[in-house]
Amino acid sequence: MSVTSVEHSFTIVKPSPGPSSPATGESGMMTTFCVALMLIAAYGAVYALTRRKTENAG
Repeated sequence: MSVTSVEHSFTIVKPSPGPSSPATGESGMMTTFCVALMLIAAYGAVYALTRRKTENAG
């Protein structure tokens, strides 16, 4: 068994202020808005389908 040693240096930098996330570069508000819009659309579709089924059954 051989052991290998590796040296590496890195620098910790304070994040710059701003609306974007340093990990993804996306704006948090836009992502939140899009997710909320998709959830509302999905809920509306489910509601419409269940309402149509109950009206046809009666």
